[in-house]
Order: sequence, then structure tokens, then C-alpha cells
Amino acid sequence: MPFIASRNIIALRDLLPFLYLFPFRKLATILPPQVTRLIIIPLIYVYGLLPINQKGRKSISEMIDLIFSHTKTRKDVKKLSRQYLRNSIYTIIDDIILNKLSKKDLAKVGVINGLENLEKALLDRKGVILVGGHFSGDRVSKLFLREIGFPILCVRAKSPAHFSPSMSAVEKKYLVPVRIDIMNNVLKDYVFVEDKGFGIEVLKRLRKNGLVSILMDAKARATMQGIDCSFLGSQRFFATNYLHLAHLTGAAVIPMLCIGNSSSFTVTFGENIELQHLPDKEEFISANLDTLVRMLEFQVLQYPTHWLMM
Repeated sequence: MPFIASRNIIALRDLLPFLYLFPFRKLATILPPQVTRLIIIPLIYVYGLLPINQKGRKSISEMIDLIFSHTKTRKDVKKLSRQYLRNSIYTIIDDIILNKLSKKDLAKVGVINGLENLEKALLDRKGVILVGGHFSGDRVSKLFLREIGFPILCVRAKSPAHFSPSMSAVEKKYLVPVRIDIMNNVLKDYVFVEDKGFGIEVLKRLRKNGLVSILMDAKARATMQGIDCSFLGSQRFFATNYLHLAHLTGAAVIPMLCIGNSSSFTVTFGENIELQHLPDKEEFISANLDTLVRMLEFQVLQYPTHWLMM
């Protein structure tokens, strides 16, 4: 999809990202993380009330209403929408303070459930594919796991932001590159699906009995193989590249759920998913994808305000 240049040099919506990426980020490098979090709490509530966010709040409310099949009251949806907005902003703030947190800091506020499931899977020496979705505690949990001896290779898609026709020139030239640099610095250990040979890098990690993270709810690109599945009441295209790798390597597939933020987070490893081992690769993928999609759907229904893909 070619980039369509915006007629706007700068837009009103650029103001808050600019404040976050430049003065606030610079301030966060000086202040202790705890102070940064204290400062941001009142700002989060103010941000949620700004007229500029009306469209975003409406979109969030509609998605929450859809997730619960219109069973929630308007009051409940409004409350969940506010919680979702706060969780998403806390995640963004975490991106500029995570690298200042030590293993000791993270151990005080982090909880790991089901670590025995991961350790058991690693005994087979075939590597582990961690599957889940974009939840609020994803990046802080991966940082903590890396600090305690479980480094994770993150499979990512390059940011599609530069394809947006509504983007201002300022956002494209100055804001997006800085945001991408921040994300790269937080994740550290990653590979892009668009890169030539990304599958080889993943195979190398698995063959070393390493961990590879797949976020199933990532928007699939044309370069990805996938299947349409029913998800939260509608059809959605899910990439299946990682199932090809599981079929090829015999790697374990473990559900991973990360919620919270750097002030309190929980990472949960589920039991190894017993995939149907069919000789035909396509049959293997078709038979097992639905199981994984249902798992993701269950996670979203459990923690809708921590799922960041609304």
C-alpha cells in the first residue's frame, strides 16, 4: 500500500504525543520511576476527559460492548472504557521507564504463575513458542523474565503507521521514528516478520531450546500465511506462520498472559497445549489454530481492559 501524503503539516492530535516523546520523556530520564508514575496519575485522568479523545473513547466503548455481546449496561461499559484507557496509557509510560528498573525492583511488584509449565516444556529441548495477545503487562513481563534468565525472542511486525494517509508531516517525520526507537529499546531481542530470513532466526532460537513470543492478535500482513477464524463475534484473519514452525520443530506451545504495569504485574504460563499431530502440514495448522484462537478469546473475556487491541 503506497503512502498517501497528508495535506496537514501538523495536527492537533500531535500535541500530546509530542509532549510525551520529548519533554516528558526527557524528564523521565532524570526522575526516579516512582516519581514519574506519581506525576502521570492525575495527567491520565485529565487525558481521558479531553474532547480530543471523544472518538477514541467511543471506539473503545463499542468494542467492549461487542466483546460482551451487548450484555453490559451503559454504566458498566463506561467504567470498563475508563479502565482500559488508563491501562493503555500506563503501558505507554512504562516504555520510557522500564530500562531504569532493576531485577530487584521488578521482583517486588511482579508475580509469575505457572513457571513450572514453562520449565517442564523446556526439558524436551525443542524450544518453546509462547502464544498470547497484546496485553498491558507484555513488555514489563518480558523484561523481568529476561532478568531472571528466560530471554524471549519477540516476533514483531514493523509499524504500519507510515502508511496512514491521515498522518501529518510532523508526525511522520519526527514522532513515529522516535516512538519506534523507544519500542526497539524496550524489547531489545526481536525479529521482524517482514525481514528476509526471519523464520531462520526463529528456528535458530528454538533449536537452542530458547523461547519465542508470538502475539496472535497482531494485524496480519500480506507476507503472512493465515486463516479466517471466528473471534469475538466476527471473522478475523490470524497468521499461522508459527504453527508451521511448531510442525517443523516439534516445539512446545505454551499460552502466556501478561497483565498489569510496572507498578504491579502478573505473568501466567498455561499448560503445554496438546496440538493434534497430523502428518499433513495444512491439516495440522487448520486443526490447531481454532484451539489457540479460543484460548485468546478466553483471555480477552477475562481481562478486557488489559487487552490493547481495541
